[in-house]
Amino acid sequence: RDQFMLAFENRFVYTKRNSSDKRIIQYTLERLTKAQHGNFKIDGPSIEHLLPQSSLKEDPDLEMTVGSIGNLLLVNNRINGRDLANKPYSEKRQIIKDKSPMSDTAGALSNDIWDESSIKNRTQAIGALAFDEIWKMPNTH
Repeated sequence: RDQFMLAFENRFVYTKRNSSDKRIIQYTLERLTKAQHGNFKIDGPSIEHLLPQSSLKEDPDLEMTVGSIGNLLLVNNRINGRDLANKPYSEKRQIIKDKSPMSDTAGALSNDIWDESSIKNRTQAIGALAFDEIWKMPNTH
């Protein structure tokens, strides 16, 4: 489980520059949504970065954090492009709660502040859910 968690944390990264894992990340987020909200499916799913990719212009060293699966949510494509854009977390949080509450997985919208620590914690929570509930991996310890 520890190896899975470490690999999970470092493997799933999606930004404009690092998009090779987009499909598997979207699949993982879809499975996470299904695990937490039953058979609910988001129509026209799109990957949203809660900490926006535009923050990379100010600090390119944030790429692993911004692209981390812990910073990503699955939302409807229309909401992503039209309503969320590059808004700050506090605005995105309210829009998603109002327009796409089933997008909230692994406590993404339960934070008042969204920072590197929040993203790391959510990444670990998603990894644990993936190991324990989504894929039900056997723990050999």
